[in-house]
Amino acid sequence: MPSLKIIALPATLLYLLFTTIIVLTKGGLTEDNIRQIIRITAASSMLLFSLTFAASSLLHFFCTEYWQALMQARRRLGLSFALSHTVHLLAIIALVEIAYGGDYLQLGDIVGGSIIYLFIFAMAVTSNDTSVTLLGAKNWSKLHKTGSYLIWVGLFGIYLEIALETHALRYWLCAIFGISLLLLRVSAFWDKRINA
Repeated sequence: MPSLKIIALPATLLYLLFTTIIVLTKGGLTEDNIRQIIRITAASSMLLFSLTFAASSLLHFFCTEYWQALMQARRRLGLSFALSHTVHLLAIIALVEIAYGGDYLQLGDIVGGSIIYLFIFAMAVTSNDTSVTLLGAKNWSKLHKTGSYLIWVGLFGIYLEIALETHALRYWLCAIFGISLLLLRVSAFWDKRINA
């Protein structure tokens, strides 16, 4: 069976391609269809980011072959997340153009979102061994660590904000899931410090 490291990126690409085609064949580039693509890519981005964000912590606490495979695939999963979230961004741009006549102020915090996307693209471009050498391991690590926490805030902060506004269970579950991922990372960090 092919490893997760090999199939992560091609599987994500095929998933995004097929789901987008299926949605758009139901009436074309309409507001409803674009909103559906935004929801689909938000879900795939959350899954891929969560796997990437939690990989090292899960391996730390549960050192099994499954978590080792996840850790080995982490870079590819991160690239898959960047691909998914780029499609998400393109769908948002299409929505603004179609539904709001190009008024990007409808998006809310454009500056915060732009900074997060700059980190996503910077992390994707530097997700290779050559970049680690050029930047230096310490700087590379700082870039990816800072970026991962900013992405976490961007992804799960939105779910929390919507949960507080709508009180919808699904958004509360997503927000709680995000908080549990952060707690997992913090717990692994402190466990490593204590046992160092």
